[in-house]
Amino acid sequence: MELGRLVGGIFATAVLAWSVLTGCSNTTEIIPIEPVYHSQTKEEVQTKRKKKVQTKPQIQTISQTQSQPQTLEGKVEKEKPKLKDIIIDGYKFPGDMDVSYAKKLLNARDEEEDRLFIFEDFIYDLYKAKVPVDYAIKLKKVRDKKGNRSYFTFFNSEICELSKAKVPVDYVMRFAKSKKSDGTKLFSLDLSGDIIKLYKANISHEKLLELMKIKTKKGNLLFDHYISNYFSVGGTKEYAEKMLTLENEKGEQIFVDESELTEFKRAKGTYEFAKKLLEFKDNKGNPVFTNSEQISKFRKVEKFYGFDKVLEKEDYDLFGYAEKLAKKGYDGMRIYRFAQLGLTTDEILNFKDTEKPNAVWILPYSEGKTHSSMKVFEMNTMVKFFNSIKKHYDIKLAIAENEKQVYETIEAMKNKDTKLLILSGHGSKKGIMYGGREENQRLDITDTDIGTYLSMLAKDAVIFLDSCSTAEGGKEDQGNFFNFVRRYAGSRTTIGATKVSAKMNLKIVKYYPFDIKTVNTVINKDGNYLVKGN
Repeated sequence: MELGRLVGGIFATAVLAWSVLTGCSNTTEIIPIEPVYHSQTKEEVQTKRKKKVQTKPQIQTISQTQSQPQTLEGKVEKEKPKLKDIIIDGYKFPGDMDVSYAKKLLNARDEEEDRLFIFEDFIYDLYKAKVPVDYAIKLKKVRDKKGNRSYFTFFNSEICELSKAKVPVDYVMRFAKSKKSDGTKLFSLDLSGDIIKLYKANISHEKLLELMKIKTKKGNLLFDHYISNYFSVGGTKEYAEKMLTLENEKGEQIFVDESELTEFKRAKGTYEFAKKLLEFKDNKGNPVFTNSEQISKFRKVEKFYGFDKVLEKEDYDLFGYAEKLAKKGYDGMRIYRFAQLGLTTDEILNFKDTEKPNAVWILPYSEGKTHSSMKVFEMNTMVKFFNSIKKHYDIKLAIAENEKQVYETIEAMKNKDTKLLILSGHGSKKGIMYGGREENQRLDITDTDIGTYLSMLAKDAVIFLDSCSTAEGGKEDQGNFFNFVRRYAGSRTTIGATKVSAKMNLKIVKYYPFDIKTVNTVINKDGNYLVKGN
């Protein structure tokens, strides 16, 4: 019984949260109610209520009619009788359904005299969301230029969201029919969300069409599916056209990716800022910032990662930070990553060996073709993870593109009694990727020379393979990268993941000697999936 009550309470709370978030629900009404045990007498219940008048009541559904409900003030109220379902034109609805509202939608027809609304739940959701009848009918009738049904034919939540945002029907209808020059839908992923963004940004259909015509030098449309995001951050036709004039030394346009342009604008990036970064040269005279991703992300560092606190320790601004590292041979991607992790130029250029134990940490230069906003080793969870370990270790960090750079970094710490080696990167059962998929851009089970460099670590060091699936198959599978590293690690402890890993699942058990495990989370139901051994 205890388990049943617990599960019921959790389910009811989840349903309540969902209905509040979506604004469209088809759930039983939920109210606070005092739990009652079947074995209690009436007198015992009343006594218990008096003692617990100030306690927070549990959440249960109204169908659990074991006792009379209490308000948050503790006053006993009469329980509302549960309304019986009602039948309207042969359809069953909850008892609180407005008959007139239901009939109007049930009788609504399209041009072929087919019903527009055929699901009771659909109609009830619209009613509870207070969507006007005429509004719902007009949106259900929307067709594109080819006469095909719109997105609204199937998803009532779209109509609910548009109604809640008070977007006029005429405005919706114009944008719902928008097409790209190739005839495909402009908004194919989140129609209502896109239209709401445009409406809130006060964008007319004419402005949208103007922006949709902008092309790159190669003849490609600058904007594809995410044009509403660009408008929502204050983007204009003039801004986009000016940013397209920025080119590298080869005459190639820099900002040809709508997402990067949008993110740069969101970070209040200017033409002048981007132009100045493009002019930076390294110690060999090569360009430092070479693409929009590097420029956009470096701009975001100051605005979103608290890098202003790092600059307070420096004698120069953001440009000075980049210029100093550029003269030491670092490129735009590495400069951005150092800044994102909150490292000063002194920490980057001059390793300091304090009383803390030493660590070598290798991060990947590239995460392949993954969209820049989804690169897991650049997310806030990674930044926090790095800085939590930095408090306990002196870290020699490298943003590596290939195995040579990995080995060079470890060798640079040869006589430093390194206690921890962290190899971060996208991985598989066979190895870890750093700069790409070429053999020299990854560490894998063919790299037998790894033993030479692992022997440079302290004999009691820990090697953490911060990657997915390197220990797939566990200790028993001698073909995985985890066991490959173990064979060359000697007495040193190796830790690896048996499946896809995520920072939100990781919990550091202790910092020295380093130990870590995975815990149950929303995306991890299997407990600890890290294995270790030496």
